[in-house]
Formats: sequence, structure tokens, C-alpha cells
Amino acid sequence: EAVVRQMRYAAQWGERELGCRATVFWAPDTFGHPGNMPQLAMLGGCDTYFHWRGNPGGADNWPVRWWRGVDGTRILAVSSAYGGGLQPGIGMWQALHGVQQYQRFGLRNAHHVWGGGDHGGGLARHHLDILERYRRRPLMPVLRFSTVREFREAVLAEGAKLPGNTGESFHLFEGCFTSHARIKAYNRRCETALLTAEALTALAEVDAGDELRAAWTSVLFNQFHDIFDGAAVADSYRDAFARAETSLAAADEITGRAVAALACGPAGDR
Repeated sequence: EAVVRQMRYAAQWGERELGCRATVFWAPDTFGHPGNMPQLAMLGGCDTYFHWRGNPGGADNWPVRWWRGVDGTRILAVSSAYGGGLQPGIGMWQALHGVQQYQRFGLRNAHHVWGGGDHGGGLARHHLDILERYRRRPLMPVLRFSTVREFREAVLAEGAKLPGNTGESFHLFEGCFTSHARIKAYNRRCETALLTAEALTALAEVDAGDELRAAWTSVLFNQFHDIFDGAAVADSYRDAFARAETSLAAADEITGRAVAALACGPAGDR
């Protein structure tokens, strides 16, 4: 339910603020991928799934593959490291090593994530300068500043036979020492309380859509990578717990209104 709302709210934000809708499900640092994710992603309007960890090839990365969900839904999955750089050394090594991985599967196009920060991100001017210098180097691949959408179209146009897998991927870092039990407990309590409130408002025909959306937004914010996995600093958790309590209070108040409406019935029956 939370994944569905993450996609739905993000799509609405993109349409409102950017005038477009994302079609790539971006999950670079996820430690495992459930078998129903292709179905959820496709229903959410995404036809491409990007990730790094949990690749079915293990150390022998499959850079592009068809991933089939447990229900049979198929989505194109793109998998590459997100080192974030084109600078000499590790950044360029990752890019060139990635090219070799793609060539192994008969592909002439490769994908490399770069930008400020180790997860990719905003581009500084010197990054763009580096890109221009590489473009003029002999024996280098043709480097193009592009998008995952354009990369998808280029790969499919090649018509290469891509590997595939079905169901969930293997998991990394089970029992990770950054696990934070309290934030995970808050998350489950909030999801359960809000789903209960939504169901009861639907039955009682109580309009609480805006309130439920606001409460869900706080829960979705708390699912941010470094909050939810337990790697944030103490102040982040104080804020996260406060957001969770606000969402729980909202769910409780909405549930109470819905239950009252169901108990009393239409105004003429009171």
C-alpha cells in the first residue's frame, strides 16, 4: 500500500511541478526486490525499474534484463552502480567496466549514473566540463548526456536477446546493524491505522481525503532511505517520531468520525 502511494503521489507531484510523469521506478540502494514489484511498478505507470543491489547475476552483473513478477507481469530492469562520477580513477573505471558488461550481452549502449553525491544527483559545472573533455578523447566510447528513458529505447531498438529472471531477488545485509526497531514499528502502526481509517470512511461515506493524504505524506516521508533503515542521526528520529504520532492521531480522529457515522446511520434514522 505504501509503495502504491509513493508512486501515485510522486506522479502527481511531477505532473504538477514539472509537467511530466516519471516512468522509471528508481530504487538504486534497495537491499532486495519482492516478486510483486514488477506488477506494482507497471500499475503505477512505470515500465522501467532501475536498481543496483540484488541483481540476479550477483557479482557478474546483468546490466539489462526482463524481470517477470510472480503474477507474470514483465518489466525492463536496468542495473548499474551509482558511483556518481566521471573523474579519472574509480568513476571512469566504473563507466568503462559497465561498457564491458553490456558488450558481454551483445549491447552497444551502456548506462552510467553520475552527478553530485554517491547516489547520483545534481551536476556541478566541472562535471559537464569533464564530459566535454572525454568526448574529444580517442578510443573512448561515445559519451552522451541522456536519460534512462532514452537508454531504454536505444536498448530495445538493438533487438539483443536479454537475460531474464522471475520472482524476488536475493537479499543483501540481512540483520543490518543500522536496523532501527522503533521507526519500523511506527511505520507498520501508521500504515495499519491509515488503511483502517480509509476503509471505514469509504463505508461511512465520510469525506476525509485531504486529511488522509496529509497523514500518508508524513508516513511516506519517514520511509526515506536513511530514516527507515536506521542510518540517520538522533534529531532525524525525533522529527520522524513526531510525524508518526501526528499521522496516528489523524487516523484515530478520522476513524472515530467514520465509526460514529456508521453507528448513527443517515440523519433521518437518528
